[in-house]
Order: sequence, then C-alpha cells, then structure tokens
Amino acid sequence: MIPYISFLARRKTKRQSSTSSVCQIHLNANWNQTGELLIESTTSIFTFNYPMLPCVGNGILSELCQPSDLFLDKNNDVYIVNTGHDTIEKLIIANKTTETIVDGSQGLNKPSSLFIDNKLDDMYILDYVDVAEQCYVCPPGRTEYVRYKYRVKYLPRNSSIVTVIIKGTDKVFSPTLAMYLDKDLNIYISNYESSKVKKWFAPNYTYTITVAAATDEDSMNPSGIVVDQNYNLYIIDILNDRIVKWLFQAATGLTIVSNISSESITLDCHGNIYFALLDGDGIYRFNISD
Repeated sequence: MIPYISFLARRKTKRQSSTSSVCQIHLNANWNQTGELLIESTTSIFTFNYPMLPCVGNGILSELCQPSDLFLDKNNDVYIVNTGHDTIEKLIIANKTTETIVDGSQGLNKPSSLFIDNKLDDMYILDYVDVAEQCYVCPPGRTEYVRYKYRVKYLPRNSSIVTVIIKGTDKVFSPTLAMYLDKDLNIYISNYESSKVKKWFAPNYTYTITVAAATDEDSMNPSGIVVDQNYNLYIIDILNDRIVKWLFQAATGLTIVSNISSESITLDCHGNIYFALLDGDGIYRFNISD
C-alpha cells in the first residue's frame, strides 16, 4: 500500500506546483497530407501487424518490432512502445537512433501505450495480464485461447518500483489499446473492440465515463489517441484509415487526415502529428499547414 500512497502524494505536489509552457493549436488548423519518414524498421513480420506474431530481424531488442504507440517528451525525443519486443524505445530525432529504456525484465507484458509526465518525468505504461479461457471451437490440439485485461502501471523517475494504478475489467482479444493523460492527469483509454474512448478521473482512478464513441451515422474503431491542452481528442480510426479530431464534449468527431494506415499518434506543441505505420515500416510526421 505504501507505493500507492507515495504515488498520490507525489501527484498532489505536482498539481499544486504545476506550471506549463505550451504552444496553442489554432481551432481550425489544417495538416499537410504528406508525411516525413523519421526512422525505418530493420525487422519484418510474417503478416498483419498483430502483437502475438514474431518479428524477423537481427534479434536486437531496440529494433522496431510492431510499434504500437508513440510519446513526444519536452525535449522532442520520441518514445516508442515496441510491442513485439516488450520494450520502450527512445528515438533521438537529431541522429535517428534508438535506445532501450524499459524491457520485459521489468515486468512488461505486451505493452501497447505510454505516457510521460513532462513535469516530473514519471512514466505511465499500459500493458496486459493474459487470461486463459476455454474455447468451444478450438484449433486442433488446443482447448483454450488467450484474452487480455489491461492495466496501467506507474513508474516514477529514478525508481524501479512499479505501481498498478488501474486494473481494467474489460477482456479484449488483441492487446492493442491506447492511453493518454490530460493536463490534470486524467487517463484516457481507447478500445477499438468496443468503439469507445473512456476517461478515468484522477487521482484515484475509480470513476470513468465514455468521452468518444462510434455512432449509427459515423462508424469508428479508435486506436491511438492524444489530448491537447483544451481537452480535445485526436484519435486514430483504424476502421476508416483516418485521424479524427474530437472537440471537448462534442458528440461527433471531425476528420483531419485521411488515407493513413496507423494505430499510434502523438502531437508536438506546434500541432504537428507523428504516427507509426501499421506494418511497422517507419515513423512519420505530418506538419501543420496553417
């Protein structure tokens, strides 16, 4: 219980002393429709980007293997959730190199999303608990299949103690959910299987609401998400190959980038969009055009 008490105390201090310098994004901003390649993968996978399929490469953990989320920190370094290798990688844009920050030896299991508090440099990681269930129509030689329950882990800077602060109850077939925190440290989690984005309220994370969802008029399977300083959501819709901007308290979203195949997204303070291709081939950036 002590780590959780320390976690709440640290967050209380953070909120009381919080100051922030951010770039405001114009309400009617538009984005270029051509991306810039930042880094390429040297591995390949056998078929569709699915976290349970192996990568073929040189056996180096820092190689990109099914990247499923991105985070851009205050130094403009990009952190990559390298799901296929159970690692968190740091991409140095200036020289286009990566280094492993967290790996499976620290308890990561199919991580799919990441957030770093730019004030304290604390890390939040979304990963999974495997749940074996009996299957009634099984492949030959099998009697069960695996589903996944998500959890959010909190890792303070300069600490090796990981605290689980959210235990999800939803079971999913694929460990590919995404997470983001707003400036109040509320946690947003997207679930493409239920076509919803949920918001867990700080500091205790016991109360949750749905803040974005598919409608009868507008289908959507949300994957990667990011929240700006005005609580607007930017959502990767993998069903329709687009990026959707969902204004705070809006009932529907607006398409801002089309014809992309991705499941992860992040923004810098100028509103430029970074995303990873679904096939794991590289990281791209879409610059804001006005």
